[in-house]
Amino acid sequence: MTTYCGDTDIVKQARSIFSATLMIRDRMFRVHVENINKQIRKQGFAELSVPQLHMLMTIRKGKDVHVSELANLLGVSPPSVSAMVDRLVEKGIILREHSKKDRRKVVVRVSAAAEKDFAEFDRNAMD
Repeated sequence: MTTYCGDTDIVKQARSIFSATLMIRDRMFRVHVENINKQIRKQGFAELSVPQLHMLMTIRKGKDVHVSELANLLGVSPPSVSAMVDRLVEKGIILREHSKKDRRKVVVRVSAAAEKDFAEFDRNAMD
């Protein structure tokens, strides 16, 4: 393979640009995470675990979600989902109801109060 005198300079410049890009990306990510953490504390979500927050985000995407479907989406066992659902129901963050389509099935959804908090969180997360 033939290399030209200018090729090494171009490669060095490309590596330098790539390194600078990675540093900028990492800094932006840290600032974004800091802002999200501030909003989590401000909105009162700080007492929730990461799996609970993940569950809430999943429920919000699907609106009324069956418990078995939620377990599948989260990749955890149905008993684990039921335990997390119980804790979030006790806190008034989600609601557990019988499905309107099939009364034998239970669906969960985010409560109106929690949805309001999430909407504010979403608005403020971009600040």
